Amino acid sequence: MLAETGFPAKLLCLELTESLFVDHTEQRISRTLTALSGLGLRLALDDFGSGYSSLGYLTRLPFDWLKVDRAFVDGISTAPEKRKLLGGIIALSHGLGMTVVAEGAELPAEVDVLSGLDCDLVQGFVFSPPIAPDQAPLVAASIERQACRMEPKRVRLSRIGLD
Repeated sequence: MLAETGFPAKLLCLELTESLFVDHTEQRISRTLTALSGLGLRLALDDFGSGYSSLGYLTRLPFDWLKVDRAFVDGISTAPEKRKLLGGIIALSHGLGMTVVAEGAELPAEVDVLSGLDCDLVQGFVFSPPIAPDQAPLVAASIERQACRMEPKRVRLSRIGLD
């Protein structure tokens, strides 16, 4: 598809959920993901922590991004144990050279905590509910304008992927 469309591989991020690993051998998955990464695609492990989680995947497979499931984000502003766990996941991911995306932020206080934990990107209703593809550029521009009025750390967090 990349050759057919001429789309730059580095702009494509393939999001894979951990459930994919249940039905396939790790060797087959590793071979496929390594080939895709070799083409220049970015690979994201989506919904990390929501099901069959193995920290081994983080070191054995070529993921660029780790998308942390919303269950870790929900209530993070009032639950110290969730902050500690998520802080550890973020530090581990950064140590492995991955970008961390926190999914499911619904409150500004959650974004503030994620910022304090050095989370790279945040997705959630706090920025926008799901929208039609043709509305995405307008919503993204609005979020970017708001972010430019905020402190530098928050600008970095405002870069989101619209689902």
